[in-house]
Amino acid sequence: MVMPNQLRYARESLNLDIKEVTAALELSEGQLKAWESGTATPTIEQLWQLADFYSRDIDYFLTEALPIPVELSFRFTEPLTIERLSVENRKLIARFDELCRAQRELEEILNEPHKINISRVTDKIEPEELARRERIRLGKNDRPIKNVREVLEKQGIRVFELDIPESIFSGLSWWHSNYGPCMLANYSDISGRRNFTLSHEYCHLLLGHGPTACEIEFDYIRGEGEERVANRFAASFIMPSADVREEFRKRQLSETMTAPFFTGSQFSFPPLSQPN
Repeated sequence: MVMPNQLRYARESLNLDIKEVTAALELSEGQLKAWESGTATPTIEQLWQLADFYSRDIDYFLTEALPIPVELSFRFTEPLTIERLSVENRKLIARFDELCRAQRELEEILNEPHKINISRVTDKIEPEELARRERIRLGKNDRPIKNVREVLEKQGIRVFELDIPESIFSGLSWWHSNYGPCMLANYSDISGRRNFTLSHEYCHLLLGHGPTACEIEFDYIRGEGEERVANRFAASFIMPSADVREEFRKRQLSETMTAPFFTGSQFSFPPLSQPN
């Protein structure tokens, strides 16, 4: 049975009004309003058409599911809201939400409980110290973390990588009331950049920051507020600065280097003491 609320959630999650949908699908406004109010039901062909347009699986309309977080904030250099995103990017966010929902449903079908091994940090702590504690907890010692996605998935975070149109944002994360901690990274980015993005979003989840879509600034000393904190955490989480300094000493490198994880970014560390 088609659930009217799910039809409405699918449309509203894309921030589309009825006129936009009906114009794109060549429907009458009365038809869509009737479907969303439950006074009429779309045919199976019309349901497939809606599913394709909304970037949803058809069973989304047949089961009860929560809409995407409405308080999603965009932490970009330029002020941005979901209304200003292209429809293609809005559909990308809906697709991410759909992947999280589908994974949760598969776990229920297979009777595989989803265990979350992280908890939010409530006390005030410097991001570098938080990264150090997480590395110890994860048994990573002082070596670089090469596959952040694998590490986070073992902690119960739902991690997906999709091609983000125009690469308008690097990562997205939220702690969903049904699916738990969820994270998205731009598959178009090189692997090292995705590692940084996922580490950045991991900090947002650990510190209980609200649902965010981030335009990651890879110079870890830049940014403001929560973004700067997340960048500092990411830099220390992937490779502790002490290990980098030691590597510099061994290789007699300069104190400013092109980051090994992504191109076009500079990491500057405090001056090294001169060897005796």
